[in-house]
Amino acid sequence: MLTGVVMLAAAERNSEVCDGYGYCYTRNTINGTLAAGGVGVILGSLIVGAVLISQHD
Repeated sequence: MLTGVVMLAAAERNSEVCDGYGYCYTRNTINGTLAAGGVGVILGSLIVGAVLISQHD
């Protein structure tokens, strides 16, 4: 599950962009593939955890 959280955090990228007039601003982008993989890892670990908890020895 921790890996999924790290993947979600890594999916965000901030970059500074300047136009031709010298005006600079920060552009926030998200890597959709990496974010979707992070969500998949979190959901997969929750499902596996729920199955393991429900099993009786």
